[in-house]
Amino acid sequence: MINNDIVFTEHITIQEFTDATGFDLEEEEVTELAIKFAINMAGNMVENYCSYPFLRQKVKDNKKGNGTNQLMLKYKPEQIMEVREIVSDNTKNVLPIGSMYLNRELHCVLYSSDFFYPSYTYEITYFAGENQLPDKVKQAICLTALDYLNRKDYKNFQSIKIDVIQLNIKNLDIIPEEAKMLLRPWVSTGIII
Repeated sequence: MINNDIVFTEHITIQEFTDATGFDLEEEEVTELAIKFAINMAGNMVENYCSYPFLRQKVKDNKKGNGTNQLMLKYKPEQIMEVREIVSDNTKNVLPIGSMYLNRELHCVLYSSDFFYPSYTYEITYFAGENQLPDKVKQAICLTALDYLNRKDYKNFQSIKIDVIQLNIKNLDIIPEEAKMLLRPWVSTGIII
């Protein structure tokens, strides 16, 4: 599960946004707060579109045991935090981290002293993602935010109010084709190349 509480404006400044898109703050009647909202919304849209956490965040995967000593993870793991063996609703065992190893390239956790029992479910908590956004991802986020800010026709859009900003959203999966082209390496493989 990707954490949608990441603040992308900590990684993309308004200046970077205007440089990447040519957006003129003085010419357009858009507040910096609206731009920051658009960047954060676009960042979440891009992560959801790619199904990949670009920025470092805690992820939980629930996997059924397979009788081997390895479980495949959804994302490329950077650091394992905890592995819980769920035997029943009332019994959850924390497995020793010292006996777990990560294979980052294969997206799996290896258990060196035992195997993952097929009748149990395992909850693996780990960190995935990077400390910085790749340049192409930054550009895709900026293009998606710009596309949102340039929309003049709000027909069929759902209106939501967040604090003092009134925003209209039709579908949070709208990503411009130029941005999709930039994101192609992550969509096709699910990993950063």
